[in-house]
Amino acid sequence: MKINISDLFFYVTFVFIIFFDFLTKTQFISTYPFVNAMIVPGFVFTSILLIITIFLELKMTLGRFVYVIILSVFILILARTSGNYQKVVTLGLLLLAVKNRNLISILKVHLYTVVTLIILLLFCYGIGLLPGGYSLRESTMRYYLGFSYTSYLANFLFHIIITAIFVYKERLSLLVCAILLIINYGVYVLTDTKSAYYLSLLVLLVFICLKVFRLDLRHDMIKNSRISRWVEQIAFPLSTIFVLILTLLYNTGNSFMIRLNQILTYRLMLGAKAIDKYPINLFGHKIVWAGFNTGMEYLYVDSSFLNILLNYGIISIVLFSLGYYILGKKNIYRDGFYMLAFVFLILHSLFDPQYIEISYNPFTLFLSLTLLTHKEVQKIEL
Repeated sequence: MKINISDLFFYVTFVFIIFFDFLTKTQFISTYPFVNAMIVPGFVFTSILLIITIFLELKMTLGRFVYVIILSVFILILARTSGNYQKVVTLGLLLLAVKNRNLISILKVHLYTVVTLIILLLFCYGIGLLPGGYSLRESTMRYYLGFSYTSYLANFLFHIIITAIFVYKERLSLLVCAILLIINYGVYVLTDTKSAYYLSLLVLLVFICLKVFRLDLRHDMIKNSRISRWVEQIAFPLSTIFVLILTLLYNTGNSFMIRLNQILTYRLMLGAKAIDKYPINLFGHKIVWAGFNTGMEYLYVDSSFLNILLNYGIISIVLFSLGYYILGKKNIYRDGFYMLAFVFLILHSLFDPQYIEISYNPFTLFLSLTLLTHKEVQKIEL
């Protein structure tokens, strides 16, 4: 069997990227200094591998070359102004490296890698290699389970569920769904992460209903629907505007907004504070968020869209919005399963910050289709 060197480089590098990003979410970083010391060299190593992957198949038209240069310049500017070189450069290089590879296969690799890493982490926690511990929220114990924050496992599980729904489609059995429902409830009991729990529960129940009633989610009517394309094209900018308006309305002191802020566990208040401290601008800010146990007043923006806006500026929102507008015209993977996963991903990202975290969310890689011509997109084997 002939092995494509470029594909081998890509998939090996992709697994390493997920591995290093996953490590940053665990107690290995705080428990073992040598692990923390691996992260920056790991970022440099994977960046070099991605660049090699990109140049192994250097077939570029003049138009695409100009597009890539402009995109690269914006990526470097955003990385510099935000200080998040690892996140911005890695995502940018990944989008360039994906090319015409099958995204279902890539998401499958992501799914297997993350599940394996979680199992290994829980094993290490179980045998005492990690301190574990718990925090209290209104007398409810929230266990870390080897992660550096109590909500991480629940959010990983949510992304695992929507990825599995898209990758396996109707082949995802009712038995597996039942097991995922049980795991989801168990994680909720241990971590008290409400938003991820309820969204995971809801997307599984919707999927089960669709499966039981044998609705054809691969039908061309869904794939070519103007509504599906429209939702994909406007979801990102509309969600950003929606969260921004909610956050700004909190400052009015309206009793409804105050109550909504409490329901959202003070996310609106924290967002308003962040906007006051870091005004919205073109290229964002180098923000040092203050988490728990840092000795500083807690300040973190959980909404992915508001977080991106503050960290990376208006330009980043424009680039993402433009990307999704183009993707709406090119996405050959769009079917009912994709739209189900995409809509729930957007809902989750309204008030949770994992949208551009590659170890959580592999769906941002669909933006790589915007770098291909229509002819190249149509040649991708599904």
